[in-house]
Amino acid sequence: MLRIILWRACFEILSLVKALGLRGGKVNYFAYGANLDPAVLKTRGIGVEKATPTSLQGFALRFNHDVPFVGMGMASIDSAPGSSVQGNLYLISKIDERLMDCYEAHFVLGRYLKGRFRLDGQDCFYYHSARKNNELRPLKSYLQKILNGYKAILPPSSPLISWLENHEFVETMVPRVPPQFLFESYQKFGPLKSLVERYDQLCVKVFVFFIFRPSLISRLKK
Repeated sequence: MLRIILWRACFEILSLVKALGLRGGKVNYFAYGANLDPAVLKTRGIGVEKATPTSLQGFALRFNHDVPFVGMGMASIDSAPGSSVQGNLYLISKIDERLMDCYEAHFVLGRYLKGRFRLDGQDCFYYHSARKNNELRPLKSYLQKILNGYKAILPPSSPLISWLENHEFVETMVPRVPPQFLFESYQKFGPLKSLVERYDQLCVKVFVFFIFRPSLISRLKK
């Protein structure tokens, strides 16, 4: 729970720093999932100075990022020689990179890791899963956000559009029991196993509450 509180506290502090007008330098972020959807970026308050459709060679799009819901996976990319992932290369501020670290549960929680590559002499970063399970499917509404993003940068005849439109999905978010969220295994806790499972379930509820909740600063502006 302490990690979740620290994660959220960092998000609120970064939001305040941004509200004060501090931005830092510029960085290149390669987006391939729901962050391709302009509506998602707008909701998150991420400012994009420039967006360039880009293909990242040697990787493939997957829905194998494990989350504590039955059969549900978020987007990630895996090394796959001979394949490529299409997306957008966003030029964003350094403060927005740190906010994205929070949104992607990279900072403190380590749910997503950051990868880096060079393109045309420029340093770029992307997110990829730290918790993979290849038996997962995307949530229907989440898949639609990704489709919205790709339809904005690819022609309707694109094989990727067709693949996403015909991809299997899950209809609703059903909490997994046990969640295996902060703890991948409960066996090591011995007689405290059931107590730790219930604690992990509470952590999931707190995380989900905060991940969909705007910052205090943005709420005060309204």
